[in-house]
Amino acid sequence: MQKLLRIQTLVLLGGTIVAWVTVYTGSSHCYLIYSPFPTVGLYAAQTPQPAISAIAMLIALIFSIHILRAPAETRPDRQKYLLWFLGAATLFTLWRLIEQLIKFYNIFYHYLDPGQYSCAGYITNPFLTPDFFASAFSLLALVIGSIAFFSAKKPTA
Repeated sequence: MQKLLRIQTLVLLGGTIVAWVTVYTGSSHCYLIYSPFPTVGLYAAQTPQPAISAIAMLIALIFSIHILRAPAETRPDRQKYLLWFLGAATLFTLWRLIEQLIKFYNIFYHYLDPGQYSCAGYITNPFLTPDFFASAFSLLALVIGSIAFFSAKKPTA
């Protein structure tokens, strides 16, 4: 379980770095107010989903490090709570990705230009967007964490 928890922590570290770089680059040229956190001006410019994803990744990373340093007998119980949090974060990021795919392919928005939905400009491939990478990192961390949790719960004979 120790090795899987280290891999989970490394995945969350990578996801946190990517998320905060995305928030920084997005806030430096897209938001009206140069703050990654939800404010009135930020709601006027764009919704704060990148900042929420980055904060969630940071919380998951801190919790994962906490689990890694915990005594071995308490890790499965703590890992269970992290899995619930990662499940919610994965659902949030997948929803954002699905929403962006719908807007990109103009499934329900036939009158809109897909380039309007990215601070980076015109999107040519929705699988190279920050929403895709956030979904990938959170889903990967959830899968690795689930494997670690269920391997620790398995009785050894």
